Amino acid sequence: MKVNSHPRQFHLLWLLLWTAIAALLRFSHLTAKPLWTDEFSTIVFSLGNSFLTIPLDQILNYEQLLQPLQLDPQVGIGSVLEHLFAESNHPPLYFVLTHLWLRLFPATGDHLVSAEAARSLPALLGTISIPAAYALSWFAFRSRLVGHMAAILTAVSPFLGFTWLRRPVTILYRSCG
Repeated sequence: MKVNSHPRQFHLLWLLLWTAIAALLRFSHLTAKPLWTDEFSTIVFSLGNSFLTIPLDQILNYEQLLQPLQLDPQVGIGSVLEHLFAESNHPPLYFVLTHLWLRLFPATGDHLVSAEAARSLPALLGTISIPAAYALSWFAFRSRLVGHMAAILTAVSPFLGFTWLRRPVTILYRSCG
């Protein structure tokens, strides 16, 4: 007869600790590094804007360059899908979620989306992946120890820790567990 030496609350506290560590690693310093090109692409398509409006044969001023990064309250999901299908080959789910997410945050004085807003959705999805990794590992191996090891490794992995740097890859990973 197997005796369970640790109550469920003990395992839940450890899981909360791993999740808190993951949140700290993912949400601290969201703007410490400049935005990458693929992050700009995510923002532009998620706002329902297009790269085709940027002229390539002339020198651009500041306003022209930042125009695709401006939040327009009139733009809906239809514009996101239209520009994404015309100019990219990525699946639309992540961009639609990001479009809805960015609407929760006020734009800056220039109507630009902040880096914190753009990077916070992938950071949140990365944090949620800790309990998901635990649950999937526990389900697969019926071992709380294996679940905790998966949660710890997911929380501190340098490959998964910087989820704010990813685009549709983040949601693909989260959907896989």
